[in-house]
Amino acid sequence: MKNIGEIIKKRRKEIGLTQAMLARKMNVTQSLISQTEKGLVKPTMTFLYKLADSLSTTPSYFFTHQEKNESALYVDDTFLAIEKAYLHYQYDYMKSLIDTAKNHPAFDNPHNQLWLMIWEAKWYYQNQDMEKGLETCFHCLDTYEDHLSRFQIGEIHRLIGDLYCGKAILLDPVNLSTKGRNEIKFLLKEALYHYSEALSCTKFQPNSSETYKKILYGMGYIYLRLGKKQESDTYFQLCLENCQKDITLANSYFGYVLEMNGKIAKEEGRLNEALDLFQKSLQRYQENEEIKNVFSSLLEIADTYDIMGEKEKAKNMYLEIKQKMANHPDHKRKEIFEIVEERLKEMTVC
Repeated sequence: MKNIGEIIKKRRKEIGLTQAMLARKMNVTQSLISQTEKGLVKPTMTFLYKLADSLSTTPSYFFTHQEKNESALYVDDTFLAIEKAYLHYQYDYMKSLIDTAKNHPAFDNPHNQLWLMIWEAKWYYQNQDMEKGLETCFHCLDTYEDHLSRFQIGEIHRLIGDLYCGKAILLDPVNLSTKGRNEIKFLLKEALYHYSEALSCTKFQPNSSETYKKILYGMGYIYLRLGKKQESDTYFQLCLENCQKDITLANSYFGYVLEMNGKIAKEEGRLNEALDLFQKSLQRYQENEEIKNVFSSLLEIADTYDIMGEKEKAKNMYLEIKQKMANHPDHKRKEIFEIVEERLKEMTVC
């Protein structure tokens, strides 16, 4: 039977972190990580919640791995496979794993069912089925109320915020009637409420938590969409400050912020400003080698050129995206690929 320290060490190595890297993510000393892994320090539950967040797992992971029974190992291996599929954008495979797990007796308990539903809600978000995602999240809150930890409640509220944001994003603000614009505002305010709820659940954890940063970014995005730039800048700044010890993460969030500001500028007709913001976000993503987000920024740049009437530049950009996707099939984003194909088809017709 392994002790918790050994399990922590095994998980840290599985996701490619050194003790120093994990310490920076958690905003603690490397010495504390080392002593915990050696079993010299007994971790508190608050520390385990923070540790689980930094290691992209759940607190129960550290306990279920103590028992070397086949059922527990199968559950953990399945959740690890689901997470890997999610991180590598293999969403069809991710859904097949979830569906298989639903029918397996090892998952026939509230805790495992709950985490399956949370992962399924993430899958719905990625497949732009926001209604099903929201239905799944609210079902989690209603059905498993007695089994939820504060961490899980915060994660579900964050997911609900993301799903409401997703619904708003899918509505085209340029071509909407006044009623449609009001619907966007309603959805964004609902998202803001749930991000606030999530934030209240994560405050008991140190500010370096990954969930905490995601919520700060989400709130910054909402205020930006609602036209409240001062509040937006405040939350974006807090998000970036919490990333200072991790340059890669800071680049990632900085890229998001630049891209979101670019989208707003494009919607408002400030095309040169939008182009500059998209190019800066592209640079951040390229520094991190975030291929998925590189495609997103390239598409925004190409679309902006198209709106500006610079058709040749736009066409070359669309072709560049198509070529990059051919070179990086594992990072291919189906929705972007379809948009690019449609844009090129329209240009050929013209």
